[in-house]
This record gives sequence, structure tokens and C-alpha cells, in this order.
Amino acid sequence: MIVSSSPSSGGSSSPGTSGSTSTGSSSTGSASQQAVLLSAVPLFASLLGSSNPAHRDEALALLCEVTSSAFGEDGALLGSAVREAPGGLEALSWLIATTEEPEVQKPSLYLVANLASDAVDPHSHLTKRALHACGCERRLLPCLDSYDNEVVSYACASLQNLSTDPGW
Repeated sequence: MIVSSSPSSGGSSSPGTSGSTSTGSSSTGSASQQAVLLSAVPLFASLLGSSNPAHRDEALALLCEVTSSAFGEDGALLGSAVREAPGGLEALSWLIATTEEPEVQKPSLYLVANLASDAVDPHSHLTKRALHACGCERRLLPCLDSYDNEVVSYACASLQNLSTDPGW
């Protein structure tokens, strides 16, 4: 399942159905702009653990923007960059657990759902294993009880994509 639009895109934020695809138009613009954003992914991922909420929120928004148009080779590069960024996946998982603010949870869950999607990253099994290793499941389950329906939808999409790995 691919989550159809990012929380920061202003579009519908509910998960798409299994097998859905992006519209093909990128909010990031040209291929060269996408390449520049992909090259900055390690920096964005490292800022997820920032003690400065403005830096963290901007990093979340930019990662969501890059993720919204990353498939195939770009998706594999994105997944690899986030996995290899110091503290990237751990910080993402931690953001889900340490805040009850839907405006932080939604983009965090959007990223987990898409980074764990085989349709986005052909090597998503590596992301799924890394998220399992950092205890992400304990952080996702409370989101199912959120008062915010979008948080619940993103949590369900995350769990659906993660559940395709036998370790989950």
C-alpha cells in the first residue's frame, strides 16, 4: 500500500488502496530538483532527532515531499539514505511515541508507511527490519487509539506495510 499524499501536501491524507499509485506529477518539480532533495535526505533524517521543533518539523515536511514522488531507483536511494542516516529511523520511530500532536504523528507515520512499502522502496525489507529492531511496533500500536482519524489511518497503513515482513 502506498499512502497517496503526504500530510504536508495539503491533499487528502488518507492511505490509498493496495496497488494505488502516485498521480505521476511531482510536487518537487523537475528530476534535477528531486536529485537535489534526495542528496539532502541524510541531513533531513538526522534533523528528525533535533531538539529544535522548527528544524524537526521542516525535516519531516521535506522528507514527506521527497517520499511523495520517490519510486523505483529514487525510492531505493531514499530508503537507503534514511536507513543509513545516523539515528534516522530511530528518531522517526521515537517521534511517533513521544508526541501526541497529530501534526507530528501524521508525517512520521506517513514516512514509516511509505518507507516500509515495496512499491516505494524495492529494498523496504531492510527498513522493516530496522524499524522492528528499534521497537517501532510498541510505538505504532497506541496510534490506533488516537482521536485523530488520519493518525489512525496512517498507523494502519504503516502496520499493513510492515506486516509483510515475517519478523513483524
